[in-house]
Amino acid sequence: PQEFVMQVDSGELNAGKPLAITSESMDGIVVSRETVSGATAINDERATLGYEPLVVISVNLVGATRQNTDAKKLSSSDLRELDAAAGVAKSKKAK
Repeated sequence: PQEFVMQVDSGELNAGKPLAITSESMDGIVVSRETVSGATAINDERATLGYEPLVVISVNLVGATRQNTDAKKLSSSDLRELDAAAGVAKSKKAK
C-alpha cells in the first residue's frame, strides 16, 4: 500500500475569513455533504486571490440516520443541550 503524510490544521470559526481562503499553502478541505456549496464559494474566493483551488473532500453527516439533505444530524448544540438536561436531572435526583 502507498503511504502518505497529511498535515491537518484547524482554525477558530469566527466572523473573519477562514484559513481555507487566506492561506495559499492549503491543499484541501473536508466538508460535510450539506456544506459542499460553501467549499465551492471558498474556491471561488481563492481564485480571485490567484490561489489554486482546494481539493474538496465531502463526508457523510455524523450521527445521522439518513444522508438526505433534511436528515437530522449530530450537532454540538444538541450535545450541549443533552449534557445540560442530564445535569438538571442529576441535580434533581440528588435533592
